Amino acid sequence: MKKGHFEELKKSITQMKNIEKGVSKPSRVYKYPDVKKIRKKLHVSQKELSEQLGISNRTLQNWEQSRRAPTGPARVLLNLLELQPNLLYQASGHTSSRKLKLKGISCVKTTKARRRTKSKKVKVPAQK
Repeated sequence: MKKGHFEELKKSITQMKNIEKGVSKPSRVYKYPDVKKIRKKLHVSQKELSEQLGISNRTLQNWEQSRRAPTGPARVLLNLLELQPNLLYQASGHTSSRKLKLKGISCVKTTKARRRTKSKKVKVPAQK
């Protein structure tokens, strides 16, 4: 190991100890959304939320139990859902007549409806 690398490691360890003692603040702090709290606020099951987000049920469970943390677009979407829960229902396109009341916000609960569409073959006239 080069001397410069070792000195950097020592400096990092010293900084870490100072942060733990409260002497200094970390340079950046990551805040991850509380997925379970968001799901409860939406009044949906794990399966329903995972289907709406397009992720596996196991991924959602890992997020809720803090084994993993959402990153990238998933983290941004969950932060938005925390602020405006009705976005989930507006974006889905599927609606039913069942309404939910979420802290003064009225929104429609969605049900996953898989519709099979038949593709039609259309003849396109040749251009001259």
